[in-house]
Amino acid sequence: SEAICDVFHGILQKNNRLDLAGKSMFARSLVGIIVFFLTNLLTHKLLLSCAFLVVVNFLFLFFVDIRFALKFKEKKLQTNYQAAFKIFRFGFYTFGISILGNYLINAPRYAIDSILSEEIQTIFGIIIMPATVIMLVNQFVIQPVIVLLKKYYLNRDKKKYLNLIYKIIGITILTGIISITIARFLGISVLNLLYGLNLNNYLFNLLNILAGATIYTISSVLSNSLIILRKTRVQLYIYIIASIFAFIISNKLVRFFAFNGAIYSYIIIMSVLLILYIIYFIFVINNKNLWKKEKIKNEK
Repeated sequence: SEAICDVFHGILQKNNRLDLAGKSMFARSLVGIIVFFLTNLLTHKLLLSCAFLVVVNFLFLFFVDIRFALKFKEKKLQTNYQAAFKIFRFGFYTFGISILGNYLINAPRYAIDSILSEEIQTIFGIIIMPATVIMLVNQFVIQPVIVLLKKYYLNRDKKKYLNLIYKIIGITILTGIISITIARFLGISVLNLLYGLNLNNYLFNLLNILAGATIYTISSVLSNSLIILRKTRVQLYIYIIASIFAFIISNKLVRFFAFNGAIYSYIIIMSVLLILYIIYFIFVINNKNLWKKEKIKNEK
């Protein structure tokens, strides 16, 4: 249901009505949480609670998302199977990037699972949880400007395109610095309160995880900018290389340094990924053929 909703949210975003998608997502999430909580509270059956959550998602899909999107449909609709197949073909690389991206984030966790105890796995899961904040903020920043970035690219306005990318990266770095600063003084106390554990010895690990998450998020910004430029195939190769490296380094470091090895491997993996992305991004951006005006008509 989430994936299908994304299709209709894409239609809204394309027509500069991302606000409608936001309202739908907020309402769907809020109603879903309430229904899930109440069902679980009354029945004590997790499976039934999940089932009702799915029902809520599909109700919003049919009665909200589709209705919003249909306001922007063209008068004459026809199915183009050849174009649909092309979308699947181009989308395969993005799909591969997403799958391997999830693996990269969790590679140290998998190494812990195979080498260390479940207790250590639990602590690592708690420590890495705040990293999602930085990634989430990045989504808030980059999603609304994707259409604008596409516009700059179609107009072959390299200067504006790069300036916007640099601003997003700047916001990402600032978010990372703020998150690390807050975590330095409040992070462990909040986690202790939430989970009822004594995690005072893991402050340095938490700060390193947040630094690694910031590095990964910068890579994500570059990845999105390259996807807009239709550069996805090489990105998949980058993730394959990084994933092989992640598998080797995470297992070795966890074996030698235990929990700290997982933290070290996380930040090293993210750094290697960013270096590969910077190299490829510089190569693509400096390709003069990419910014030639005569390509506009074909791409539109």
